[in-house]
Amino acid sequence: MKKLLLILVLFVSGGIVSAQTKFGVKIGYNAGSVSSNDPEIKEEGKTLSGIGFGAFAEFSVGKHWSLQPQLNYNRKGLAIAHAGHSDKLQFNVIDIPVNALYRSNGGFFIGGGPNLGINLSGGLRAHDDPTENFDFEFGKNPGQIKKMDLGLNFLTGWEFKNGLFVSANYLAGLTNLSNVPGETWRNN
Repeated sequence: MKKLLLILVLFVSGGIVSAQTKFGVKIGYNAGSVSSNDPEIKEEGKTLSGIGFGAFAEFSVGKHWSLQPQLNYNRKGLAIAHAGHSDKLQFNVIDIPVNALYRSNGGFFIGGGPNLGINLSGGLRAHDDPTENFDFEFGKNPGQIKKMDLGLNFLTGWEFKNGLFVSANYLAGLTNLSNVPGETWRNN
């Protein structure tokens, strides 16, 4: 709750700092991956493809600097390719990154900042046998997955004069989502 309050304060304070504010939407390709110590995931884990979308506000805080909070929906996780098919371990997540951006005069931008991820739902989706499907349980007990996911967000891109932009974004998960001792799972 404290983290959400901090993000709200950043939204409000950014609006007070400057009258130059812009809003926008974004949509793009999302390639989910996982950092884990699980041998099966290391050997057979593949990128989980999907679509990510969201909205942002950008508050100018200087000639080249701005603060850009976002609210995004992303699908995270991975596909495990084995026996001629893929099973998907996927999370439906709301990500709330707050990025500090540097913008050049020509349109190039680069930045990064903290991210708060909120796992909404997820589970295993077996390609060949739907009876193997299950939903994740969120909580603090072994066998459950943590609901909150802190991370670091990095982005770079180019904004055209008409306001459209292209960018590349990388979100590194810092929270070990597994509650099993000795097991690691970080969504990227």
